[in-house]
Amino acid sequence: MKPVILIVDDESKPLGKLEAALERRFGADYDVVAYESAHAALARLRSIKAEGGEVALVVADEQMPEMPGVELLSCAHQIDDSARRALLVWWGDRSASTAILEGCAWGKLDNYLVKPWEPPEVHLYPLVSEFLSEWTREQRPPLEIVHLVGEEPSRRTHELREFLERNGIPYGFHAASSPSGRALLEETGATKARLPIVVLLDGRPLSDPTNTEVGDALI
Repeated sequence: MKPVILIVDDESKPLGKLEAALERRFGADYDVVAYESAHAALARLRSIKAEGGEVALVVADEQMPEMPGVELLSCAHQIDDSARRALLVWWGDRSASTAILEGCAWGKLDNYLVKPWEPPEVHLYPLVSEFLSEWTREQRPPLEIVHLVGEEPSRRTHELREFLERNGIPYGFHAASSPSGRALLEETGATKARLPIVVLLDGRPLSDPTNTEVGDALI
């Protein structure tokens, strides 16, 4: 099940155009779901959460008859506090600035989008990509180029962590006594090797390596 981008606008024409534009760019990785009704959109959000699905982004038009967009985004946050929230406002509508500023200040929304947004490559896709990147960073485990298995506290383990961080090498630390640490040691046949162990991307374990050995292995 793909994460969902949920968009809500009581005006069918702008809603349809936005749905189509987001589907073209993000449809391979996200399900784009559109509603004209705020209440129906919130019901769908509850259903997605009840089924174990994920909502990455909720976009709500500022002015809707059933409820203001800021209120919808606030309700959405109560249902799923991980989803990013964007208020959709008309380009040049100065009256929307109050809703945006107050909404951001009170944590009811994360930012805003404008309509019309053509061309989408300039006014739509970069902003939506930023929302989705933020959501992904928070919800998905970070990339681990290497796994570091060691004991804590351990001077050598600490030195290796500093080396990896200083050189910008994405890594994950796993205590040797933890389930993930034991699994890595078993998978690499290093259960009796001297700690710490650096497990490379190809699965090779380096037992108590020097900084130079780690650096050479990653070149």
